[in-house]
Amino acid sequence: MKLDIDGIYIVHHKLLQKRKRLLQEKFDKLNIDNDINWIENFSPEEIKHIRCYIHDSALSNAGKRILPASLSNYMKQEKILQIQKDGGLEFVLIHEDDVLITDNYVNIINSSMKEFREMDYDLLMIGSCCNLFVSPHDIQKDKQVYYKPEYRTRCLHAYVVNIKCVEILLKEFKVYDDAPDWKMNRIIDKYKLKCCWTKDYLIQNKNFKTTVKW
Repeated sequence: MKLDIDGIYIVHHKLLQKRKRLLQEKFDKLNIDNDINWIENFSPEEIKHIRCYIHDSALSNAGKRILPASLSNYMKQEKILQIQKDGGLEFVLIHEDDVLITDNYVNIINSSMKEFREMDYDLLMIGSCCNLFVSPHDIQKDKQVYYKPEYRTRCLHAYVVNIKCVEILLKEFKVYDDAPDWKMNRIIDKYKLKCCWTKDYLIQNKNFKTTVKW
């Protein structure tokens, strides 16, 4: 089964082999033909000497150090964006390794991408959390992707980047001064990027304890 996407990249901490095994088993079960690229660089152990701090004075944790596990996630996201730019990949799907791959995964991705390609907007949030859903009042029959100017990220465990905005993201992501999803929200605001949400969505696997803390 082919996903309508130009690259699939998974942010993965290589010590958490159970996550990789479970995800790969699910991809195999769904007969996904696309290459699955595991980004395992910048482990917390390798970058623990790097010290970065949250600078936004409006945040409750301003001035605190970004912990190595969080910074590792950040740097992996940046690496994927660089791969997208260097490879000229029009649409890239990014997962964190705690994403829950469901039986309707292929349909969610392909139906979303069909509409998103036609819209040609900047970002597509396929993952959701924190009760961030498309309002029932906005849902239309046979429509999967929705846009509102106020839409921002819904965490970053499942999202698509259009290459048209990758240089902006790379420029801003080179400064490690916030959680990646909050940083993305600020970038969306600053550059007025168009961020879309999907009606059907992917969640994080609740059986996995998060390793990213702020």
